[in-house]
Amino acid sequence: MPLSLAVPTAAASRHHAATNDPRVLIYGGGVRPASVSLAAGGVVTWSVDDFDRVTLVSDTGAWPSQTIHEGQRYSYTFTTPGSYAYHVTASDGDEQYTYHGMVSVTGSSGGGGGVPTTPVPPTPVPPTPVPPTPVPPTPVPPTPVPPTPVPPTPVPPTPVPPTPVPPTKTPVPPTNTPVPPPPPPTNTPVPAPATHPVALIDGAQCATPCGNGAFNPLTLTIRTGDTVKWTNTGTNYHTATCSGSCGPATWDSGLMAPNATTPPTYSYTFTVAGTYNYVCSLHAPGMAGTIVVQ
Repeated sequence: MPLSLAVPTAAASRHHAATNDPRVLIYGGGVRPASVSLAAGGVVTWSVDDFDRVTLVSDTGAWPSQTIHEGQRYSYTFTTPGSYAYHVTASDGDEQYTYHGMVSVTGSSGGGGGVPTTPVPPTPVPPTPVPPTPVPPTPVPPTPVPPTPVPPTPVPPTPVPPTPVPPTKTPVPPTNTPVPPPPPPTNTPVPAPATHPVALIDGAQCATPCGNGAFNPLTLTIRTGDTVKWTNTGTNYHTATCSGSCGPATWDSGLMAPNATTPPTYSYTFTVAGTYNYVCSLHAPGMAGTIVVQ
């Protein structure tokens, strides 16, 4: 049914009051009240606030869809008992909302589902209070609690028994140590007298230049009682002579002629210890020798 913006007459107002007619407000918070009850023959009036326009639709088809603008109203008379669900599609610029409501009709009456009534001008609706924006509480960090120090449990040391050390017995030598007897005398055998050869050689037979000849060996060490035997192995005459102060004793071999077949020899036994410097009387002082008698 088309809407009318006419102001309701006094008769119409008396009719609403007599039939206990509820009013429903469509606003930004939804439909208030969302559910209404009335007796058959009563009138429900819807008004709009906060929206540019709304569309009122009966879910059961009890009334045709109605478009209501802000500040306008729409009324419908319900003559048949029952429950009438409806929904509202509200538009506010680019935003669109859908709300649901219910009308419950009691009592008995004949006729159809209802008769739309003449729209009445809107009743001023006070502005909807805006609840304050909740401020979240400021988190308070917990106060750190330092750990309670736990003193260590003292552990008594484990006693270690000493290791027994057996006493060391140092042997004490007897004070009256017997003196061992002296060893028996050693009967060192005295070596038998020995004979020591000395060769009389010519200068040509010497390994190094020796003039007209030499005694080989030049120096000889012997013991008292030993004998020295001189042999002329050269081709010249030679002697073995110790005279004057040559030593503790003297000797002279005389001329010893060369003989390739049987070389001549001369022997002398030394009985007096000392040093003897002797010569060849023919070739002295170049041909000389020494004998040490111990």
